[in-house]
Amino acid sequence: MTLYWNKHRFHSVEQAFQYEKALRHGEKSLASKIDQSRHAGIAKKLGRQVKLDPRWDIEKERLMYNLLRTKSRQCGEFREKLIESGENQLLENKPDPYWGIGKDGKGMNVLGKMMVELRSELLQRMEKEKSKPKAVVIGSSLVKNMRGDWLSSRVSTDVHIAYTIPAAKEKMQDIPCDTNVVLFQLLSNDVKKMSESKCVEDLENLVKLTKEKCRSARIIISLPPNRGDSRSLNTKTDVVNAHVKSLFAEDNIVSICDNSNLSYRGEPNRRFICGDGVHPTPEGEKVLFANIRRAIEGVL
Repeated sequence: MTLYWNKHRFHSVEQAFQYEKALRHGEKSLASKIDQSRHAGIAKKLGRQVKLDPRWDIEKERLMYNLLRTKSRQCGEFREKLIESGENQLLENKPDPYWGIGKDGKGMNVLGKMMVELRSELLQRMEKEKSKPKAVVIGSSLVKNMRGDWLSSRVSTDVHIAYTIPAAKEKMQDIPCDTNVVLFQLLSNDVKKMSESKCVEDLENLVKLTKEKCRSARIIISLPPNRGDSRSLNTKTDVVNAHVKSLFAEDNIVSICDNSNLSYRGEPNRRFICGDGVHPTPEGEKVLFANIRRAIEGVL
């Protein structure tokens, strides 16, 4: 798994916990070593070198709970398993007498108790989510870092990765019929393999399929931004975008999110596009995701 925390990427909650522990105790050099460690066991071993402040006993539980909460938001598999555990007692089967049940089974099981508390929080949140409008984002790797629960507090949003229009058609088979908004962030890969007319035709068919599947849904086409990897592909993208705008101009169900604020005079803004000329930088993601959020909220 990958855990994003404090502007860093970690391979486990343990690594993030030990990194934060070192950092909070002023051990920047040790924190850097933990950040570079490859396994949770190594991170934990390095973390034992920290000279602990008495306040740490108060801080560590709050930190661990926040890390688990973050994991539940970023890792769907972890979240689902936690919810599927129902009302069962959860035991952290580790020899640690504080975080786990200990070698004799009489440990404090703090981590297990945190899981139960987090499960209760997730179930309460799910009840609240049921009353919100439902949106689905289906898109290429441009939205791979998008998290539905970060996108908008007003809408319950699920994000599905589909690199091409044919892949998006397959994803649509699993989308609930009562979805209120379906947004597509496609075409970036399709323009590399198909003609302009074929891209538009396939997108039109995808929209028809969506209208048949989700009869009450509003549909949003989030256009691919200008690209810097190929001038010919950038021109082709402009042509496709223009055709898509024209095609759905009179459609009351379909809206366009043109993402032109990621470009300048038809060329990608280098602040917003990575070195590959296609994928957004972290700053570019903020702009793109804000565009998508406004587009979704705007049709509800």
